[in-house]
Amino acid sequence: MTRKRNYKKLVNALLTLLLLVVTVIGGRGLNPAFANTSDNSNVLADLRKDSNFNVSDYPDILTDYSIKVIQIAESTSGELYIYTYQPSQKVKYLVATEINMSLTDSVNGTKLYDLALINTDSVFAKYLVKDFTVSKTEIRYYNISSIYRAWDRTIDTGTGNGNTVNAVSYEVGQLWTATTTGGAVSYSMTYTDTVEITDKFVGSVRYPNGVSWFTTGACDSHFVAFSTDRRIDKLLEADVTFTKKTYDKTIFGTAYGNPEEVPTLTLKYDDVTGNTVNGIFAKTYTWKRIQSVSEFISDKDFAAEAKSEISKQQWVLNFYETDYKSGIGGATAIVTGLFGTLISAAFSSGTLVSEVSVLRLKFETDGKTYNLGVVDNKQTGSDKPVGQPAGTGVWAFIGECFAKTFTGSGTWWQIAIVVILIVLAITAVCLVVRFARFVIESFKGKKE
Repeated sequence: MTRKRNYKKLVNALLTLLLLVVTVIGGRGLNPAFANTSDNSNVLADLRKDSNFNVSDYPDILTDYSIKVIQIAESTSGELYIYTYQPSQKVKYLVATEINMSLTDSVNGTKLYDLALINTDSVFAKYLVKDFTVSKTEIRYYNISSIYRAWDRTIDTGTGNGNTVNAVSYEVGQLWTATTTGGAVSYSMTYTDTVEITDKFVGSVRYPNGVSWFTTGACDSHFVAFSTDRRIDKLLEADVTFTKKTYDKTIFGTAYGNPEEVPTLTLKYDDVTGNTVNGIFAKTYTWKRIQSVSEFISDKDFAAEAKSEISKQQWVLNFYETDYKSGIGGATAIVTGLFGTLISAAFSSGTLVSEVSVLRLKFETDGKTYNLGVVDNKQTGSDKPVGQPAGTGVWAFIGECFAKTFTGSGTWWQIAIVVILIVLAITAVCLVVRFARFVIESFKGKKE
């Protein structure tokens, strides 16, 4: 996998160098008439309005499935168009879906913008930035970090770690400036640095919120663990985007809510959050939004496979929390007895988080601060938690109740549990003894 990734980087670097040479020689100024583009104009006809454009600079590369931004244009009616070079388009039809873009000369405020394909011609494609209106300011910035397309099983590899890749991203690293002077629009472009996420694992940790009369509640903390192509000494900020949908599970099936893309969340290294205790048999937990991997795994129990995958990464973002409820509570459990677990599994509700992508990272390396757009796939983890706080298992819980009760620090419900367990244990012993006597007496009776 590493050799393949390095090969792809080399190919992309050579193509970027080629485009850079063309840029330096010919410049990136455009004829103002380019602003007259519309949904009706052909991609190649638009590109040829730039006197520096040359079709021969964009060859067919049948095994290069990337998508490269080569031009932008504003229309007179306020639309923004993106033009791409897609080297393998003649043999593999691919469609860009989104761009990671900021409207400033920095990457602050970056977010995902949906793209709509307008038309294609040979290896070129023209896209409309959906639900977007060009600003009326004299100078406008389009800082594009990356571009996405849907994952394709015939050409893309999976994660190999139980996660699912939903979309593949490619580096753009271009800051476009559109300037209006005397009613005419001109464009210029400079290349920018980006940071690439080379490996990641998406999952969740379930923190118990306690047991009430009818339900058991929990907090699902969703996280993404990742590594990058840059050494990061201190991670200061991160922007994350994802999709969520609710679910309600019953014995008749599972009903899902409509998928909802969550607005970009900005996380900071000193942000702290936690669960909300709303029942008995639980305690309050807190955790940082941004953690090193060693810090993240130090106080949790994980499934072996998940821990192995997380341990390979460098940083963890605890980016979102959702409520989980199962239809089994304290009183219900007593009434239903052995069937309590089955009821809990059959009736539950929560939120599924998917298509997680990191858009921006601000970090320190060797004392220097970087604020960069991110090249990162969209990825989805398991629909079940892969971890829990250390010491939240049944035996750990019972042990804690006994320890606190006999040291005089137990709460009323911990003392009650200990008393109930002792009574049950004594009752069980008595029943075993009576049964043993019955067996012995029956055996003696048969012998006589």
